[in-house]
Order: sequence, then C-alpha cells, then structure tokens
Amino acid sequence: MDLSLFSRFSILFCLTSSTTLLLLTGISNPIELTPEMQDEFNENWPTSLYGRYEGDMLIGAMFMIHDRNDQWTCGEIQEQSGIQAMEIMLLTLDMINNGSLIELPGFRLGALIYDDCDRDTVGLEKAIQFVKGRHEFNLPQESQDFICADGSTPEGSWDLVVGVIAASSSVVSIPLASLLRLFHIPQISFWSTSNELSNKERFEYFSRTVPSDQDQVRGIFEILKEFNWTFVSVVYEDSNYGQRGYQLIEDQSLSEHICIAISRKLPRDAGRGETDYNAEIVQDLLAVDGARVVVVFSSDKEVAGL
Repeated sequence: MDLSLFSRFSILFCLTSSTTLLLLTGISNPIELTPEMQDEFNENWPTSLYGRYEGDMLIGAMFMIHDRNDQWTCGEIQEQSGIQAMEIMLLTLDMINNGSLIELPGFRLGALIYDDCDRDTVGLEKAIQFVKGRHEFNLPQESQDFICADGSTPEGSWDLVVGVIAASSSVVSIPLASLLRLFHIPQISFWSTSNELSNKERFEYFSRTVPSDQDQVRGIFEILKEFNWTFVSVVYEDSNYGQRGYQLIEDQSLSEHICIAISRKLPRDAGRGETDYNAEIVQDLLAVDGARVVVVFSSDKEVAGL
C-alpha cells in the first residue's frame, strides 16, 4: 500500500494482522512499535486521532479506514472502502480549493475526518466532535463566556462543522443520523442503503448517493424479467445488510412469479480459515439443475472469493 496516501494526516494508527504501525506526517517509512509501546496502545485503544484538512469552512467525514475486529475495536486497514474513499474526498477538496472544479471565492473548504472502524459505538463517539462546535455556536453569548476553576478564561473553540459525509455502513449511519438531526446538521452517505434511512420523519437531515435496499432489489427484478430469468439461486452475506436484502428478494419473488431454486448464506470471511465456505457454496449452486443465474446480495469484499 502506498503510504503517501496518509501524507495529509497529522497522526494515524494503523493495525495489521501481524504488527501495529505508527505513521507520522512527513515520514515515508512506518515505525514499528516496541512491545512496551504496543502494550500501552492495546490498553488505550481506541484513541481519538483524526485527519484534518485546513479550511475556513469544515465538512465532517467518517470513513471505514479500518475494518471491525473481534479482538480489537478496529482491525485491518480497508484500502478500497476506506482509504480510497477518503482520498477521493481529499482530491475533490483540492480541486475545489484550487478552482479547477468550482470557484469558492474568499474562503477554503476544509474537512475533519474520523475512522469509524465499521462500528456504531466508535462512530457515535467520534460524531460528538461534529456537534460540539454547533452547540457552542447556538449558545447565547453570555453562556459562551466560560470561566475555568482557577478564574482564567479558556482559550480556543470547537470546530464548526456545516455538514457531514458519513458513513459507509448503515449500522453506523443510523445512530449518526439520529444525533446529527438534533443539531440540524445535514448528513450525506455514499454507501448506506438501509430502508430505515428512507424515513424522512426520523431522518430529515439524511441523504445518500446510492439506492436503498428496496430500490436495489427492484432493479434486480427488472433485469430478471427483462431476460426472462424465472428460476434463480440467491447468495447473501451473513449480515444485517444481506439478511434484509434476501428478505426483500424473497418477498418480491412471490409477486413477480420468479422461483428461488436455492439460497445460501455467505459467512463473513468465508474464504478464510479451515473451512472454505466459498467452495461449498459454489458446489451447492452447481448441483441445482436448471438454475444458471445467481443473484448475489453482498458487499464486494465478502463476495470476491466466489
């Protein structure tokens, strides 16, 4: 992986399966932590480290820089769903601020970026940083004149975030949307597809650039009907996303008169470990006579091994 992708970060901890790496701005090579440093890091994880792109107006952002992990709060680095998505945002900010995309005369657009590790609890904890500035901004002037215990006046202020781009997973986006709406902060997700987020009475400040699960299933059935594929198999990942998607497929298949020959649940990390579930699923699919079309409801990471 190209470590230059992290050049804009003040400091970032990266976890891999074999070691813990500490990347610092301006250092081209990672520094391996000593056992003592790593023990201390394990004890204090997660830490509130973040990426900051300086600007006069800040957009909050949350990416799945690391995957979730059973032993750690955060697991391995996610290059496509995390690093690349973040880099696209940083590139877009560069293009906006240098005037090659659109012109914003008089100010620069910046960002405050956090890693949610694909966990709702981590994402919600980091999202507090997005609302602190809005809370301070909305306070009456007399309430903003805080005094420390020693009588001195505190210096500095919270960042005022005008909107948030988050998150990859619906599991993270739902609690974020519930929090951000209280402070009237707009939220746009680039990957959250849960139908629950379509409820504008609950999530009036939430928008997304991808179709919902219901719309995805509707599109799938339009393709099946167009090619007259009426006998199909279904593979779905073992997650909230996959299970809800399969339920929608099963329900709509009845009204569309399309038969499901066989359905198989794809466990997370199916191609790893002692049992290769991918091979078993493929054998089951091939054993079905007459079904040569497979509908897959899964993330790219989980289905890649098939």
